[in-house]
Amino acid sequence: MGTIEEKNTEENVRILSIDEWKAENISYDRMQGRPSVKLMIQGNVEDCLLDTGARVNVIHRKIFEKLTNVKLEKADIKLNCANSSQLDCMGKISVDVEIKEKRKNITFIVVNDVKPDIIGGIELQMAFGIELHWKKKENGVNEQFY
Repeated sequence: MGTIEEKNTEENVRILSIDEWKAENISYDRMQGRPSVKLMIQGNVEDCLLDTGARVNVIHRKIFEKLTNVKLEKADIKLNCANSSQLDCMGKISVDVEIKEKRKNITFIVVNDVKPDIIGGIELQMAFGIELHWKKKENGVNEQFY
């Protein structure tokens, strides 16, 4: 497939073909068709759902418990899932996250139970320059770009 031509793109935004998109380590096959990326936290490689509707990043308690020298801080926040169920928030952490040789310090809300185990919201996506664009094909199947 060829690249999509886009007018009015900013210098820091790249429009990629599906093949280029897959090569950038973003997949939509691992999590039931939802866009995800592999990231590394303290040497542990984890799958992270990219959620363009999430205003915060969320990490499961069991992932947090594997980390060393990370302080759980108080977080005065209430989070609801898309289905309106409330998440049990334990606090927040800030950790270095690595995606494709880029390293950024990212804040996550630690919760007792969430599926998938890591959700990368808008903050994580902006920090790593990830943008997801959904373009409808003629046959009704969505193509995904970032």
